Amino acid sequence: GRKRIGVYSMKDITSYHLLHYKGLYMKKTRPAPQEIAQENKKLRMLKFMVDFTLSLIYQNDMPREEALLHFTKVRRFALKLFPEKELAFELLYAPKFKRAMREIYVSH
Repeated sequence: GRKRIGVYSMKDITSYHLLHYKGLYMKKTRPAPQEIAQENKKLRMLKFMVDFTLSLIYQNDMPREEALLHFTKVRRFALKLFPEKELAFELLYAPKFKRAMREIYVSH
C-alpha cells in the first residue's frame, strides 16, 4: 500500500503542508499579505529551479557526477530559501532527481 506518515498517506501531503509545517502558516496570528506573497514567490523560485535543473539533466549528455553536482546545488538553494525544511525537500523533490538519475544513468 501507500507509505503512511502519521495519519496521512504520501498522497495527502503536499508541498504546502511540508514547507509550512512549523513555518509561516503555523503562527497564531494571520500572516500579513506581504508575508504570504513572499512565501509564494520563494515557492515559485524553487519550483522553477527544480524544473529547470531536471530539464537540463534530461536534455544534456552530461556525466553522472555533473548531474549530481546540479542536484546538490538545487538542494542548497532550497534549504537557503526554506531553512530547516530538509525533510520537505527530501520527500518532494529528491525523488524526482533520483528518478531522473535512474532513467538516464542506469539504462546506459
